[in-house]
Amino acid sequence: MQRQSMPHAVALTLVLALFVTGHANSASATTFLLSNTTPASTGGVSIGNAEALAIKFTTTSNGFSLTGVGATLATTTTNPTGNLFLEVLNNAVDRPGSSLLLLTISTSDLIVNNTTPTFYGKIVNNLALQPNTDYWLAVDNQLNESVSWRFNGQTSAVGFPTETSAQSFGSASWNDPVSTSTTALMGSITAVPEPSSGMVLWSFTGLTGGIALCRRWTKTSGRPRSPSTC
Repeated sequence: MQRQSMPHAVALTLVLALFVTGHANSASATTFLLSNTTPASTGGVSIGNAEALAIKFTTTSNGFSLTGVGATLATTTTNPTGNLFLEVLNNAVDRPGSSLLLLTISTSDLIVNNTTPTFYGKIVNNLALQPNTDYWLAVDNQLNESVSWRFNGQTSAVGFPTETSAQSFGSASWNDPVSTSTTALMGSITAVPEPSSGMVLWSFTGLTGGIALCRRWTKTSGRPRSPSTC
C-alpha cells in the first residue's frame, strides 16, 4: 500500500503558526522606556520631607508589563528615619494621577553621602501598562530629611524629554508640570512588550486550522487514524 504524506497546506499552516508564536515570544525582550543613569550627575533637585517629585514617561504602540523602576538619589542625613518610596502613577490631565505601584526604599539601603549619588532600583512584578499612554515615576520622600534626585545633561537619553515634572508639597495636589531642555532627572524604567493580539490570533488560527485540515485529510484518505496522528 502506498503511504500518503501530509498535505503541504497542513505542514505550511503548522510552520506558520510556530513561526508566529516564536516571533511573539521574541518580542518579550526587555525594553527601556526610560534609560538615564549615565553620565555622572551634574546637580540635583531637592525633595523635602513630605514632598514628592515626578517625571512623565510614555509607552509606545505596544502594551507593556513593567519589570523595574529606579532613580539616582543622594541624601545628606547620617541617621535617616521614616520612609522613602518609588511610585508609579497614571496620568490625569498632564499631572500625576492615582497610584498604581508603591515601592519602599529601605533606610538601611540609603547611602548618606551626598557626594556619592546612588541608583536605587526595584524589581516590579509585571505591572500592565497600556500602549501610547503617559505615566509618571515619582520619588515620594517621607524621611526626616530632604533627598536629592540627581540630574545630568543627557538630553538624548531614552525616554527624554520625560524631564517634565510635578511636585507635591505634602498635599494631594500636584503643581503644574515644568519642562526643561538642558537637564534630565536620572532614572530607569524597564518593561517587557506584550505580544500583540494579532500575533496571538494568527498563532491560534494557524494551529486550529492545521488540526482541522489534518483531520479532513485523514478522513478522505481512507486510512484509519492512529492515536499518534492528528
